[in-house]
Amino acid sequence: MSQDQERRTILVVDDDKKILGVLKYALSSGDQDIVIFDDPAAAIRFIETNPPSLILSDLRMSTMSGIEMIKNIKEDKAFRDIPCVLLTADNFMPSGYEEELKIVEVIYKPFNKNTLSDHLNKIMDENPVKFSNTHKRKKNIICLAKESCFTKTIEDEVQRKGYNIRTEEGIHQFISVIDTEIVEAVIIDPGVAQGSKVPMDQLIERTNPVNESGVLPPILLIAGDDKTNI
Repeated sequence: MSQDQERRTILVVDDDKKILGVLKYALSSGDQDIVIFDDPAAAIRFIETNPPSLILSDLRMSTMSGIEMIKNIKEDKAFRDIPCVLLTADNFMPSGYEEELKIVEVIYKPFNKNTLSDHLNKIMDENPVKFSNTHKRKKNIICLAKESCFTKTIEDEVQRKGYNIRTEEGIHQFISVIDTEIVEAVIIDPGVAQGSKVPMDQLIERTNPVNESGVLPPILLIAGDDKTNI
């Protein structure tokens, strides 16, 4: 594995959630992390602190084209060497962007789901990317809890130790983050979980094996007045 033996990440962007599901399944057999977004703007924000090894994007999306998204990302010199692959069902492709944006390939739909993972790994082998320490991916922690002085204390401590932390009060947004982002740890306030009417065991089962060790993210249960060591 290249990139100084770090685990590689493929960022997948498509505003069609069915296609995203197919892509996630097709790439899940490979030895890399898969992060999916149906919103190009959200993908751009994610890359600012979580640069991937490769970007796989649909060409035509409702809010922003794949080329526009890649242009935005490549405005930062630190990300200009990230290889990009476009997906399209069009017979006509705009030209002149390949070298400027490092679009190394265009894959036409329908694509071969059985060979896609190996093919993208070959592209990453041929186009290794190294990032400065300021752009190394920070560990992500997601917290399901109501905003309070207590959660603010947790957030401050976690950020002080160099982690990203995101607090969600809504169960559906919390699950969406778990489904689409690389998460190293999960913090759950049982009171908020119970209020959502989603059984705790189902909520825990929903946490995908997406951390770098390939196992379930550790789950820390908190109560509003408890003292918790991070």
